[in-house]
Amino acid sequence: MNPHYTNMKYLLILVLTPLIGSSQADSSVVINLKPNKINYEKAMALSTATTVQLDSITYLSINYSYSNKDSCLALGEKSIELGKNLKNSSSFANALLELGDTYRIYGENEKAIEYLNEGLERYVALGDQRQIAYAHNKLGAYYSGRGEYKKAIEQYLESLVSYEELKDTQNIFKPNLNIGLIFYRLNELNKAQDYNDKAYELAIAIGDKRQTAMALNNRGIYLKALLDNIKVKRDSFPEKKALYGDSIVNYRNQIYNTHNNSLQIAKELGDKMAIMRSLVNMAIIKDDDGQYAEALQLAREAESMSKDIGSLDLILSNKNILCNSLRNLGQLNASIKVGEESLKLARENNMKSFIAGANNELLKSYKSAGLYQKALNALEEINDYIRSTNEENTTKSIAEAEAKYQNVKKENEILEQQNEILTLAHKNSTMQKQRNLILGGSAFVLIAGFFTQRMRKLRKERNDKKEFAEALIYAQEEERKRIARDLHDGIGQSLLLIKKQMEITHTTTLENQDLINNTLEEVRSISRDLHPLQLEKFGLQAAIESIFDRVNEVSDIFVSKEIRLDGITLSDKAQLNIYRVIQEAVNNIMKHAQASAIKIEMKQQDKYLFVKVMDNGTGFDYESSVKKSKSLGLQTMRERIVNIGGQFRIKKNTPNGTVVELMLPVNS
Repeated sequence: MNPHYTNMKYLLILVLTPLIGSSQADSSVVINLKPNKINYEKAMALSTATTVQLDSITYLSINYSYSNKDSCLALGEKSIELGKNLKNSSSFANALLELGDTYRIYGENEKAIEYLNEGLERYVALGDQRQIAYAHNKLGAYYSGRGEYKKAIEQYLESLVSYEELKDTQNIFKPNLNIGLIFYRLNELNKAQDYNDKAYELAIAIGDKRQTAMALNNRGIYLKALLDNIKVKRDSFPEKKALYGDSIVNYRNQIYNTHNNSLQIAKELGDKMAIMRSLVNMAIIKDDDGQYAEALQLAREAESMSKDIGSLDLILSNKNILCNSLRNLGQLNASIKVGEESLKLARENNMKSFIAGANNELLKSYKSAGLYQKALNALEEINDYIRSTNEENTTKSIAEAEAKYQNVKKENEILEQQNEILTLAHKNSTMQKQRNLILGGSAFVLIAGFFTQRMRKLRKERNDKKEFAEALIYAQEEERKRIARDLHDGIGQSLLLIKKQMEITHTTTLENQDLINNTLEEVRSISRDLHPLQLEKFGLQAAIESIFDRVNEVSDIFVSKEIRLDGITLSDKAQLNIYRVIQEAVNNIMKHAQASAIKIEMKQQDKYLFVKVMDNGTGFDYESSVKKSKSLGLQTMRERIVNIGGQFRIKKNTPNGTVVELMLPVNS
């Protein structure tokens, strides 16, 4: 990620504004923002500074971060030294914040958090909401780099809420982009793409090329994760290797082109960090595709830039590519050397995920070189990392933080609506005073009465419709139950009796026995579909698992289940409606989707049950299907969930197929 955002209009104002407020001789020095020797020496020669000069030095430091680490840090420290005489100014707070972020980028975590927190505190004291939001975004990047995702997402959401309240379209981009990265690291790819798409649209809307390049870069990363998922499917279904092969080629081309577009923008801007980032990501694709010589060439080019850039994330990622490419090209000693450098650097900076990544590459290189004891040590360290990572709890915490953000957002919308209502009421009140009070009062009573009556009528109609829908569904279930009982107790028992009599009297052929058995099984199957006895006897989880077990029996569709309902309390009505919606979703997939895989996820987060039924089939447009279709199937699914206080949604799966999502309170 690009380390800093520069508002060029603001910077031009800084350069062109006359210097005021200081009688020192050096207060007349103008620091240009272009990183060159003259401007660097001017800045470093100052003994005191005005706020304008301090801002200029801070942003000159930022501009050096794209090309020269030492000059960048020297200017950053100089801005703090000069800012101590301007402690109560926004300029000093900004200098603290930017230097903290610079140290974050270069992996000096203790200095980074010290300066970032002090910068935030000073902006809070000044009451500058926009810069407070900016500081929260910087702190989010700090915690994200350390793998503390709960703290990171909390900081990013604080930033996002503030920017949205301010309607700051220039800066809303940043937290959206960063939140997308957090969800990517937690393997929540749909959410990652949603936030990144928002960021990309914002960057295009404001015409910011640097931000566009960042969003493109992240899009390529998320497409790579989807590509890896398709490869898993290909390996799971060898008979469909050719089908998945076409998708893999298509995705690989998309990813490479996306990163190449990002690279071209970065080169146009002269942004060395963005150039290195694109090179690393392109090397990953080549390495993953087995083109190790090309991957090595790209990684070496990225490595040549790392001294000036200093971004530990990029440096460590690039070293892992070098280690893998060198190993696959037979250069084992060089591979081990790079891998051990990567491990040492990750340990020195306590970057746990990169420690595990370096050990993973070294494990392969050690095994290839016959260094089995070292390989075992690397494996043990990898296992320690896996055991220490509680991803489920982290994901839950992230969901809590995001839900909190959504609540804040809704509260803000309600407040805005209330303000509009109050403003309108005030205007009406002012106008009313200018008229005849009695007449106006009477008119108001009549109008209020009319609208009150109208609202009651609409509310009653809505409630009547809801009650009618519930009654219709209930009547349908009762009728299904009756027919199922008749089939089971009537036709089913009769067929069973006929079968037994014919077996006793030996008056049947094997062909007739098979016919009776098949008919009996079909009657039982229809009875089960009409009324789920398993739901009554064994509960919701067993009933849902039976639906997917049946899919396994009658088709070659690959089924994946993640059902965790332990400790969840649902009413009988809720359980039946959830079962019916999942049953209908699966039937639709079987009939129409032409899918090769189905997955169901059911889990509790906070006080809600989340259900997803996903497939990789042909997909469809839900809205147009509801409007055009005369069938009540999709509408009934929605009504079932809404009637038990839940939410129902159907959307496109990635890269293809459909996702049916349910969310409902567990005490429904």
